[in-house]
Amino acid sequence: MFSQKMQHFINFLIWPMLFQLMMIGCAPASEADLAATTPLAETSADNEPVGEMDAVDETAVPQANFTRIDLRNDLRPRGVSDEWYVASDMADSTLYLIEIESGRRFVISEHGGWGDVVVTQTTVAWIDDDGHVQQYNIVTRETQQVTRQPAERFNLVGSDQWLVWQDKRNETGDENTYAADIYAFNLFSGEEISVAVAAGVQQQPALSGEIVVWADNRNSPARGEPLEGCGNCPDNPFDIYSYNLRTRETAVLVADGKHNAQPTIERNQVAWITFGEGIRVLDLRTGVVETAVPYQQGMVQPYLFANQLRYAIKQACDVIVVDDSGQEIPANTGAFLFDLASRETMQLTSYKEPLVLHNRANVVIGEGCMTGFETVYLLQGLHPQTAVSPVQGPAVVSHDPDLQVTEWDYSIPEFPPVLENVRELDELHYEIRLAETAVGFDLIWNNYPCSTEPVLFIQPGRQLELWPGNIVGDSCESMSVAHLFSVSLNENVPLDDWQFIFHAPPGEQ
Repeated sequence: MFSQKMQHFINFLIWPMLFQLMMIGCAPASEADLAATTPLAETSADNEPVGEMDAVDETAVPQANFTRIDLRNDLRPRGVSDEWYVASDMADSTLYLIEIESGRRFVISEHGGWGDVVVTQTTVAWIDDDGHVQQYNIVTRETQQVTRQPAERFNLVGSDQWLVWQDKRNETGDENTYAADIYAFNLFSGEEISVAVAAGVQQQPALSGEIVVWADNRNSPARGEPLEGCGNCPDNPFDIYSYNLRTRETAVLVADGKHNAQPTIERNQVAWITFGEGIRVLDLRTGVVETAVPYQQGMVQPYLFANQLRYAIKQACDVIVVDDSGQEIPANTGAFLFDLASRETMQLTSYKEPLVLHNRANVVIGEGCMTGFETVYLLQGLHPQTAVSPVQGPAVVSHDPDLQVTEWDYSIPEFPPVLENVRELDELHYEIRLAETAVGFDLIWNNYPCSTEPVLFIQPGRQLELWPGNIVGDSCESMSVAHLFSVSLNENVPLDDWQFIFHAPPGEQ
């Protein structure tokens, strides 16, 4: 007989993996203490490498803006950042931190669990063998236990400030086998927040800035039932919810009575898989929903980054589909990148059942069937391609016949100016602000070095359209943290009347 813990392990880790092929394939605040421990004492007191990778094979991929780096195929990929790669042993949960450039490998935990990990430039977070959230600081070489209350936890996501996960502390007993809630932890303040505690299952959280989104079947008449390979997905609707970690406000983004799953968020866009329809994208600014990628059998793992929508289509690697004559039908599988601006699709791999991990501009792909991986590789620097502004910058141009630009100036102040009467346009990433002045407005954006040719269009209908220009790089002479357009108009426009369009740059930081 299985223990209760093993049964829950199957319910919430093994079954979700199978549902990617079956279910989604056919569809879709309390204070917590931080307990500091010393890592690596069991393996290396001085934190010297316990092993090294073979030299990485770095190859530029033709006709693509990224680099392929081949990784060891005897480890299971768990997470990635620009500089670090995290993997675990195939046979146990020993967790390794690997420096991508040098291949040096360190043991950071011998109880690293089995799910995906959150990797930033300075930290690694994971759910351990006992269900606790742990975070390792790459700089201080210390591990902190984030959670204190025993519970089964799954689907960890996060950032430098927040960790968010699926939690079963309130969902015990056989009647709650398929139920879970969502919790978050503020790494800056040490506060744990109840994001979503409700009947049914709140699952598959995703995070962008201070906004969490997830799939939720609290209103489903079949919320306590298993999905049975998605044969009953139409009878078990999941809605898409959001929660603002700063304002503590909850919103229902999608409640259409359909089975919606695996949401992803990037700034002002949310995407998810709708059973039988495909990957849909919601623009939070306009409320417009579009089906970006039509439904295909085995569609899983949508991921938004800038103007990219990535996803995978999987088929069990040991399954062959044949037609009436017995001929094999080629599988339209692999990992894909759909550009929301150009509407073009790039195939990253055609493997039947790839393991795919995303972290913004980086993607790790594992290819292998049943017994292990044949190959594992990193696609690094997968930055979006951005359309070029039709006007050479810097420039401010009005296409609104009622608004005339009487004067404008572009500057790169050493520090962001302190302004009054400010409207936040994009506080999640570029910290774009619009400030009212006596004769017009100031437009300020941060976290974008070396923008030397920005263009601002004033479009009809009180619409501002900003092209920040090309990133020059480290050799740029105008390295700065702030950029400022000061614009004078023939009449003042209230801040709240402006609509704003931002064209993401090709190399986000």
